[in-house]
Amino acid sequence: IGSTLSSISIMNELAKEKSPEALHLLSSIGESTSAIQENMSDIVWAVNPKNDHFENVLQRMQLFATEILDAKNIQLELNNDASLNNAKLTMRQRKNLYLFFKEAINNAAKHSSAKKITVNITKKEQSIEMNISDDGSGFNTSEIFSGNGMNSLKKRAEELNAKYNITSITNEGTIVRLKFKIV
Repeated sequence: IGSTLSSISIMNELAKEKSPEALHLLSSIGESTSAIQENMSDIVWAVNPKNDHFENVLQRMQLFATEILDAKNIQLELNNDASLNNAKLTMRQRKNLYLFFKEAINNAAKHSSAKKITVNITKKEQSIEMNISDDGSGFNTSEIFSGNGMNSLKKRAEELNAKYNITSITNEGTIVRLKFKIV
């Protein structure tokens, strides 16, 4: 699948050079191909048993967040309890924690106009707690949002059997909290 997607990307770039009138359509194909490649990478990473330790999850989170936030000139502070490094997560927990994190970071990068995002991940008893806060524009949490972002957060939290909430104050920022039990 990966090599087929890479071939599509290469052919797409060649087609852009030969068909300037189809540039908009080809750009859309390129974006879709890139999104599929990223999703496939996430799936392959999530099912790899070598990534069972929380330390591996944290490294992937750091890499993703740094990449997207650097592009937006948003500072990242990522803090975690050292006791979490050897904690083991199930494949399902690893996948949903990472995808929840990814969605929250994407939402903040796209919509918050923040200068800084702080992520704190702690272990309390048999639970992991993650707080993602930004110093951005905030929003009215009572408004209903039609985008996929909020639905994705809800779905990932449900799959983790987690509690989550979003607190936001206009012109002060947003905090996304997630708490779930580990084995």
